[in-house]
Amino acid sequence: MKISKLLLFFFSFFIISCNNNSTEEILRKTSNSMNKNCPQIIDKYTTLNNTTTYGKNYIYNYYIDVSMFNDFKISKNDWAEEQELILTNFYCTDPKFVFFKEKNVNVTWSYIDLNGSSVGEIKLNQSSCK
Repeated sequence: MKISKLLLFFFSFFIISCNNNSTEEILRKTSNSMNKNCPQIIDKYTTLNNTTTYGKNYIYNYYIDVSMFNDFKISKNDWAEEQELILTNFYCTDPKFVFFKEKNVNVTWSYIDLNGSSVGEIKLNQSSCK
């Protein structure tokens, strides 16, 4: 639910900004706007720390509490595979991502644990959708 609200805010902002701006400028403005609401607690285990952008790349940076793996009795690899399936479906089917696909923007979801170690990274772009 919170992700939907964040995405609605995010996409409303860049739709308004799209008229005369380059893709990179729209991404920067969107990131800056999103970051005003960060950190955002997504659930008990996940917090959106911030977003970043460079060129035609948009990155969601998350903190993740790895106790989730024990609590749900799943391995890190199983979680990563499931996240990739969920995010690919989300990215490829949700109309809110049309701008990214049309402009061939690479979108990354980056997860680090509470100690700053990488937990995983999922990178998608228009070629991810079949």
